[in-house]
Amino acid sequence: MVAQSLIVSFSQVSTFTTNLAWQLRFWLIGLPGGISYATLKAILKLWLGFKPEHSGIFSLRVMVQLLEALLLVFVIPMIPKSYAN
Repeated sequence: MVAQSLIVSFSQVSTFTTNLAWQLRFWLIGLPGGISYATLKAILKLWLGFKPEHSGIFSLRVMVQLLEALLLVFVIPMIPKSYAN
């Protein structure tokens, strides 16, 4: 969904956020399994008419996932191979 929104937006932030918000709305209709309460609440706010900039929900789970992604991208490749074994 993010890649599709990036392609459609041509690097315009407002177009990207609007397109991604609509894709998330319709994604929720598909009743995805394992959706978190924070994600559900944020997408419901989009359906209620909140702008994408104001629909976010604070969630510690999301913060942990972001930190994990940063570790995987930046820290793990810097570990010498001799320590990896």
